[in-house]
Amino acid sequence: MQSVHILQPDAFEALKAVVGGTFTHAQVECLKEYINFAESSNILSDEEAAAVIQSARDTYEDDECEIDDQPALSASDEGCFVNAWVWVNYQDAGVVRPAEGV
Repeated sequence: MQSVHILQPDAFEALKAVVGGTFTHAQVECLKEYINFAESSNILSDEEAAAVIQSARDTYEDDECEIDDQPALSASDEGCFVNAWVWVNYQDAGVVRPAEGV
């Protein structure tokens, strides 16, 4: 059974280096920290993650909120944060952008 968790960029680069056979001391330390974090955190099974993601989609997903196929998840004892994309209109945010081609 696979666990669902996201590698931070430094951990990802370290993992690529180890798998490729080359690594630095800093990369090994980064991997150790990540492994310690992953082991001590609430990791969801694939089935649990799928249920949480589907619940988030059913509750929040619409034309202005999208959830990726494999979103970042941050689990706790009572629930889980699910990473989502939320549309923000520049005009609503008070942001003025130059017209295209200018």
